[in-house]
Amino acid sequence: MFDDVRRHLIYRLANTPLLQFPFPHMVVDDALPREVYARLIAAMPPDGAYAPTGIVGRAALVPDAVAHRVADPEGAALWRDVFATMMHDDIGAWLMAKFYDIVSVRFGLDKPGAGIALRSSVRLVRDGAGFAMRPHTAAPAKVISTLVYLPADAGRTELGTSFYAPREADFDCPGGVEHDPALFDRVATLPFRPNTLLAFAKTPGCFHGVEGPLAAGARRDLLLFDIEVPG
Repeated sequence: MFDDVRRHLIYRLANTPLLQFPFPHMVVDDALPREVYARLIAAMPPDGAYAPTGIVGRAALVPDAVAHRVADPEGAALWRDVFATMMHDDIGAWLMAKFYDIVSVRFGLDKPGAGIALRSSVRLVRDGAGFAMRPHTAAPAKVISTLVYLPADAGRTELGTSFYAPREADFDCPGGVEHDPALFDRVATLPFRPNTLLAFAKTPGCFHGVEGPLAAGARRDLLLFDIEVPG
């Protein structure tokens, strides 16, 4: 199963074009095999499995904990395969290839002998009542951010991540700070549809967020995969 999931995801990443506005990003439909996705949704961890993150309305679960929190052994094994897929070198390599021009400029990789040490991380996130994120760029350590939407259906498309363009053309941010929404135009909200992957490279202008705060009963399940600078 692991190899099937990996090959499917590589195919989808390799053949999805990069979009340029308001900053370079890609939106991948059917990121995971459909039958695998359906089984994952049936094996979602319960609310009590997630640990608070310190952000209002957001809780998270690291891969090592999933096997102990999913009652169905087959479901737990499938989650392990999906986590292993995301952490496989091939996935990181394809994401880096898609965003190489941006990463190269940021770290000066066109210079002789230049290189960079990177690490990857993956976790499940559950956002609920009260959660919101005002426009911000990715944290300074981030190189590429990847989100896989994990809803059971397309009934709450408004819960997707939003992209913003600053009203002042030269406004940018090194990361780690949320900004007043009045300074931005919301360009798009990437609909919260099942099995959709969203990826973008860290830049001073990759302003994104989540409109909110989410109302009681809202649930926004994500698989987050980050390529980042160790530190």
